[in-house]
Amino acid sequence: MNAKQNDISRAIMEFQYDVMERTQNLLVLLRGVEVAHISTTARNFGKPPEERANSRSLDRPSYLTLFPMVTGFDELDITRRDGRAEQLAYRGWFVEVFGLWESHFRSEYQEAIEANTETDDVIAPEVEVLGDLRHIRNDIVHHRSIATEENAGRCTLLRWFVPGKPITFNITHVLTTLHELNIFTRGLAGRRDYDGSLGTLATWPPFSVEHLRAWQPTPKAVSIRTDLMPHPDTRQLWLRISLVYDNGFFFHHINPCHVSDTEENRRRLNELEKATKIAPEGDISIPALGLIASAQEVYMSSVDGYEKVLQGTQSDDPPLPGFPGPWLRFRR
Repeated sequence: MNAKQNDISRAIMEFQYDVMERTQNLLVLLRGVEVAHISTTARNFGKPPEERANSRSLDRPSYLTLFPMVTGFDELDITRRDGRAEQLAYRGWFVEVFGLWESHFRSEYQEAIEANTETDDVIAPEVEVLGDLRHIRNDIVHHRSIATEENAGRCTLLRWFVPGKPITFNITHVLTTLHELNIFTRGLAGRRDYDGSLGTLATWPPFSVEHLRAWQPTPKAVSIRTDLMPHPDTRQLWLRISLVYDNGFFFHHINPCHVSDTEENRRRLNELEKATKIAPEGDISIPALGLIASAQEVYMSSVDGYEKVLQGTQSDDPPLPGFPGPWLRFRR
C-alpha cells in the first residue's frame, strides 16, 4: 500500500471509529430511555391521559435536584418508543456524525489526496450518503426538524422524509446510515492510532446463532446494497448482496450470475441491479438473480450463512475485493 493509500485508509478508519463510538453512546442513551419508560409506565398505571398530561413522575439524575415541571402533554410521550427523549438522542447522533466529517475528516481526507498527487487536478470526494446527511442535518438545525424541499427533499439515498412534515427517526434510520457508510463489516471496522502505535479499535462483536434463530417476530431487512463484480479467476459475474436487519444483524451474501463478464452482460445486470428493493412487508426482490424471497426466507438464509462462516464451512470473504458499493466515490 503506497503513502497515499495509507493516509486515506487511516483517515477513513478513524472516521469509522468515531462514528461507531458515537453509535455506542446513542445505544446507551436509547437503553436509558427504555428503562425510564418501564418505570414511568409502572408509576402511571391506571392514570388517565389527562392526569398524566398535568403531572410529572419522571426520574431526574441522582446528582441533580433541579428538574423542570413541563406539563401539557402525556409524560409517557417523553419516554415511549420514538418519543421526545429518543428523538432528541437521534437528532444529536445525526448532527454529530455529519459534524465529524464536515469539521475534520473532509479536510484531512482532501489533504491526504493533495499531498500525494503530482498534478493540480485534485480528485475530490463525491459522497452521496454524507451529502444526504448534510441536508438532513440542515433541516434539524435550521428548520426545527421539519423536512424542507431544499434540504431533505434533495436527498438521493436517504429519501425518508416528506417536505413540510416533521423529521422523526427510528433505529432503522441509524442502521441504514451505517450501512451506507460501509461500516457493517465483520472484524475491524474502525481504528485510532496514538503516537504512532496501535490505539483503540472499534469492532462488531459476534452474534449468537441461537439468539438470532429465536428472535421473534422474524426480523425484516431494512437496508440492502448490491455490487456486481467479476471473479478474478473465472471472469464470471457475481452479485454481492449486503443486508442489514432491524435487530442489528448483518450478513454479506455472494451469488453467481452464471454469465461471463462481457459489456452486454454488465449493462443488462446493472440495469436489473437498480431494481433491487425491499417491500414494506419485508419481502426482497433481486431481479439480477431472478429472485423474490419472503422476509423469513431471507433472514433465515442469512443466519444459515453466518452459522456456516462460524463453523468454517463457508467464507464471508469471497475472492472478490471490497464490499458492496463504495461509500466514497471519486470525480475529477
